[in-house]
Amino acid sequence: MRKFVVLLTILLLLVFTGQAYSAWNFQAVKVSERGHYMKFLLTCISDGAALTATDIMPFLPAQIKSKIIGGTLMSVKIDVGVVATTVNITLTDDEADSLYTISGVTTPPSWRDLSGTMFMYIPVFEKVYLAVNDIGSAGDTIYLYFIVWTGD
Repeated sequence: MRKFVVLLTILLLLVFTGQAYSAWNFQAVKVSERGHYMKFLLTCISDGAALTATDIMPFLPAQIKSKIIGGTLMSVKIDVGVVATTVNITLTDDEADSLYTISGVTTPPSWRDLSGTMFMYIPVFEKVYLAVNDIGSAGDTIYLYFIVWTGD
């Protein structure tokens, strides 16, 4: 019985450790803020597979999250760095409605208006989901700079 418990414990540790390393990593920092506008950078580090729709809000520090909830995403600059493939990005809301989709992004980085064909900017409630195609190898990185109307 003791061998079974030890084996089960080891298997559970391996499963949970493997899951911890099998996801994309996100890092967010505030770049600047002036008046009602804030720019922040979301660094997205690939795990070697496509990113299915993932809520980015839990990865934002409190100083950013508190400013953008109730605000509006206005523009994004997508910097694919040295990624050797084109990048496709989709932003959706908590009801899985597509808010913004762009395909075929390569270098150089450029600002893109998030009002798209809806002729409105994306309001930020509690959740914003990001999906990205498979961009290559684990560790490949893309950078998303967002400009937000903070609404405060």
